[in-house]
Amino acid sequence: MLFAAAVNEAQKAENDKAREASGFGVMYYFGKLTSEAPSLNVVDAVVQEAALMAGNPGAKDIGAACDAEFSKGGQQLVDIGQKLKQAGSQSASPSK
Repeated sequence: MLFAAAVNEAQKAENDKAREASGFGVMYYFGKLTSEAPSLNVVDAVVQEAALMAGNPGAKDIGAACDAEFSKGGQQLVDIGQKLKQAGSQSASPSK
């Protein structure tokens, strides 16, 4: 929900990089939700969470934890990509 709000703010500011990063965050957490709770009514859940987050002094900490989780996953994907690239270049090397 926080990433969706960030997308909305980025669109208002017309900040392409922020909008893109926030959009990836929305996709990441939507994927987690649908895989862990496939029968969840996302609309009802977001409405309920929005009510809980309104005025919640811990919202900033929750956002920071979400950012950290998303960043960690992104870095893991980058690391996997680099390893795959190295493995591909080694297997493409001519044999002697």
